[in-house]
Amino acid sequence: MTTGPADFHPIEQMRLVQFDGNSWQPIGDVVESAFLGVPGDK
Repeated sequence: MTTGPADFHPIEQMRLVQFDGNSWQPIGDVVESAFLGVPGDK
C-alpha cells in the first residue's frame, strides 16, 4: 500500500463485519464512498 500527495486515502472500500461467536459475518454491502468528501479535503 502506498500513498502520496495526490492519493492519501489508502482505504477506498470497506465492509462492516460482526463476530457471531464462531466467525466474522458481513453486515450489509460494501461501502465505497465512506471517505469521499472528508471535511478538510481540498
